[in-house]
Amino acid sequence: MRVIIKDLKETVLSLRFFLALIFFIAFRYIVTSQEINFLSQGKGLFHMIHGSVIYLSKLYLFGPLLPLSMGITLIPYIDSFINDYKTGFLKYRVVRTGTDKYIASKISTTILSTFLITTIGYSFLTILFSFLLPFASNNPVLHTWGLYSLSETKPEIFITLVIILYALNFSFWALYSLYLTTLTNNKYLSLIGSVFTMLFLNDVFIKLFKVRFDDLMLGSLKIVNPLFSFLASLVITLVLITLLATLISSNIKKVVKE
Repeated sequence: MRVIIKDLKETVLSLRFFLALIFFIAFRYIVTSQEINFLSQGKGLFHMIHGSVIYLSKLYLFGPLLPLSMGITLIPYIDSFINDYKTGFLKYRVVRTGTDKYIASKISTTILSTFLITTIGYSFLTILFSFLLPFASNNPVLHTWGLYSLSETKPEIFITLVIILYALNFSFWALYSLYLTTLTNNKYLSLIGSVFTMLFLNDVFIKLFKVRFDDLMLGSLKIVNPLFSFLASLVITLVLITLLATLISSNIKKVVKE
């Protein structure tokens, strides 16, 4: 646990973490704000929150260049394993902490750093639009099924749960990027590979199942009960993360034995 806390602290307090957070917020704001038309609809708290619900719906579900947003969250930690391997620091860390603790630290820090950037970034945007733009969109609610059926009745809960699912979804892709680095030892290939894999799987799933691959993890399943939809996506994401963690652990152990 101490190793994980130490690595996470160093990552979160690094300049790269803050730059990634700033880039993430700025990028998501720029590419999304141009798509949204706000109409004044009162100054009450409900309308303020409701306005941000509509904003987040477009931001999360149909925001352009979403894979690049995911790529930005990888900045703080994407080359950590590669640097350890190429500088020989990997063997020193393994001898000092043990293979299992080293692997646990890499996996945990990758997940948590990405989760924090996504959560803080989307939460900041929500607060910004809630307080500065007490408006509601002239666009209808995007979905009436699954988790998104809460957007009209319980917008605060909806926002919270959507942010959690998106943070976990980006954490999954960050872990996938780490998996690629254990195969390629190249941070650029792992970053590009993660983005293209996301686009490819989403395209394939749309053609075959009429639903994006990421929708399985984002509460968009056509389940009437929003709680079941959230839990289903949560379980799917955690299973996929566990699978990736197992593959990463196996690959790193092979590298250590070389």
